Amino acid sequence: MLEIKALTKVFNAGGVNEKKALDSLSLLVKEGDFITIIGSNGAGKSTLLNCINGCYPVDSGEIILDGKLLNPVPEYLRARHIARVFQDPMQGTAGSMTVEENMALALKRGKRRRLRAGISSRDRRYFREKLALLGLGLEERLKLPVCLLSGGQRQALTLLMATMIKPRLILLDEHTSALDPKTAQEVLKLTDKLVAAKGITTLMVTHNLEQALSMGNRTIMMHEGRIILDLSGKKRQETTVAGLLQMFHRCSGTDLQVDRMLLA
Repeated sequence: MLEIKALTKVFNAGGVNEKKALDSLSLLVKEGDFITIIGSNGAGKSTLLNCINGCYPVDSGEIILDGKLLNPVPEYLRARHIARVFQDPMQGTAGSMTVEENMALALKRGKRRRLRAGISSRDRRYFREKLALLGLGLEERLKLPVCLLSGGQRQALTLLMATMIKPRLILLDEHTSALDPKTAQEVLKLTDKLVAAKGITTLMVTHNLEQALSMGNRTIMMHEGRIILDLSGKKRQETTVAGLLQMFHRCSGTDLQVDRMLLA
């Protein structure tokens, strides 16, 4: 489904601030996988997602989706098949547009645009039906500008929009870390619900080790641009947070910075 081969990304190459963010990283993602990604700050987690969706060009290596090489494909074309939810709730929606206008744009992702009424009564019925799943009352606020929603409401809306048209892959980049604990938990439940309902292949970066072990079916740990640990099946089910920290120390030879993880 998704195959990453010897991916390398270097920032400020040849300068005093040169940083190898990805170091010949390889990863095979199967159809329907939900992979959580953890690691210290600067391990390359967000850089990996940025390379997959085309935000960053790669220096070497290959990114292959459904047998097609993505390296030369620009970001806006990859967006037809790859959805992304960012850490900042403000990034996934257009604040000056209404809830229904944002959803209308999401509904047209990857489709040809034609001259017709922007939002039909049929569209509105569909939007209300989908928004009701969130349990936030947004189905009665279609005409409300998104900028008036709370961060949690915007992130829930972003997640819904990202999954309305099933993407081949969804990238979740610490998408609950900017929310308060209660709202973050609700958005995580919604994530699990929407992804499971459509069987969407998912890569989720998180700093929360509990989430990393409870969400999805596989956990990978990154360090200095490489994958140093890949857990799945029974071994993952039996792994605790304390055990995960010990594994990191054995594999990397360093201690994992866990302050944000334990407080998340």
